[in-house]
Amino acid sequence: IPVTCCDHQAAQNCDGKMLCPLGGKHYGKAVCPGKEPAQKPTCASEGRDVYEENTYSAPNPVACCDGQVPANQHGKMLCPAKPCAHPGQDVYDDYTFKGHTPVHCCDGQKAANQNGKMLCPGGASPNPWLPAKPCANP
Repeated sequence: IPVTCCDHQAAQNCDGKMLCPLGGKHYGKAVCPGKEPAQKPTCASEGRDVYEENTYSAPNPVACCDGQVPANQHGKMLCPAKPCAHPGQDVYDDYTFKGHTPVHCCDGQKAANQNGKMLCPGGASPNPWLPAKPCANP
C-alpha cells in the first residue's frame, strides 16, 4: 500500500524499504547511498523560505507544509517551527497552538489524560486542589 510522507515528498525505495526523504536542509538529497534524489517538494518545511528559487516543484511562493502562515524574518518569508507542548500543557489547546492541534510534547513523551485534558507529563496538576501524582496513605 503506498504511503504518503508527512511533508508530501515521494517515498523512495531503499534496499526494499520505502523511506521518506529527510526534511529541512536535507530536501532533494538521496535517502540512501547510490539512490537518486527524491523529487522536489511542493511545499516549504519549517525554517524554509517559501520563495526559494529552484527548490520547489510548484511555483513560488509555495505554502508551508503544515498549513502555518510564513513570517518575515530578516527579509525572508520563512515557515515557522512546529509548535510543541511543554510539561503540563494541553496538546489540544487551540488558543495556545493557534488551531494546529493536537501538537506533540516537546520532550517526545506521550500526552496523558489528566482530568479530561491531554497533558504532557511532568507539569503541575491542572487542578491545584488535586495532587500532581498519586500519593500513598501512611
